[in-house]
Amino acid sequence: MAKITPMLDEKYQHNDDTYPIVIRITNKNQTKYKPVEHSVLKTHFKRGTSDWVKEHPDAIFLNALIESKRALLNAKIIQLQLKQLPFNFEYVMSDDPITEIVDLKPKYTLGDILDKIANRHFENNEIG
Repeated sequence: MAKITPMLDEKYQHNDDTYPIVIRITNKNQTKYKPVEHSVLKTHFKRGTSDWVKEHPDAIFLNALIESKRALLNAKIIQLQLKQLPFNFEYVMSDDPITEIVDLKPKYTLGDILDKIANRHFENNEIG
């Protein structure tokens, strides 16, 4: 299962000593980074919590932005899992919103399946 982690991209330090915020997506030893397109000082960022940006004038906005991007990535990953499709970085990393609503309702109920099995046995004269 893929892991989603908001973090600072410490490879790219800006002139004002800020670092870009990225979301790291790791699946089976492969890693990609999705930019959040905002930068903060190292002292304003805390890893591992739900409030990543602390003591920043726009902390509430930045945390909401990170959470919304993280939620979209997570929804795409869950959609692939529900459809039993292989993990696809290209789909997960795309900026496109989820276009198809995942129908969580099962196609057949247990009663429907048992009825079909019973009818098949009845038609083959295995019952009765």
